[in-house]
Amino acid sequence: MKTIKASVKNLLILITLVSWGIVMTCGMAQSQTPKADIESAQKAEKALDRLDAKVKLTPEQKAKVKALFQDRTDKIKAINDDPKLTPDQKKAKVKEVRKSTRQAIKGVLTAQQKEELAKHHGMLR
Repeated sequence: MKTIKASVKNLLILITLVSWGIVMTCGMAQSQTPKADIESAQKAEKALDRLDAKVKLTPEQKAKVKALFQDRTDKIKAINDDPKLTPDQKKAKVKEVRKSTRQAIKGVLTAQQKEELAKHHGMLR
């Protein structure tokens, strides 16, 4: 009788610990998503600020470029989080995303802004 009570008690403790572990894991996953979104938005905002400092974007351009930077950040995060890709594949895909973003941003800029940007080596090569 004592062994049955001990087994039931151990089983209840085990169930409690497993349940607690599941709850904590789900809570951590939920709390990381907003943080990741905030970091992604901050990265896009910083990139936008750097570009704006160089070429003085109009409000319409800022909105378009911000969306492009946010999309770039989201795509790169998805690539880096993909466990199916090798490091070399990730590097190649990230490079392509950055290249396509640069091309899209160039499409938003005026000829004068592109000239100004060319003065700042390294920006949108």
